[in-house]
Amino acid sequence: MRLVDKDVLEDAVQGAINIMESQGISMITASVPLAIIKGAPTIDAIPVDYLKWRIINAKNNGIVEAADAFEFVLKCWKEQEMNNNATD
Repeated sequence: MRLVDKDVLEDAVQGAINIMESQGISMITASVPLAIIKGAPTIDAIPVDYLKWRIINAKNNGIVEAADAFEFVLKCWKEQEMNNNATD
């Protein structure tokens, strides 16, 4: 599986629709693929539960640097989610 930035894809398709319509070409049929993209499910590239497990495992094994690294990744993900939700 390859990950795709859904927002960028949606913007690209919408941009193409806008360009075609500005040239007088009806793009009503493009609304179906655009709706599919908008409704597509999203997944976490790295499962959050896996990160949490790695943090606990690293702490239990006394690997502080690894636990800190995984906690940093999890913190960044949470901040990104908050920023994404704020713009939706």
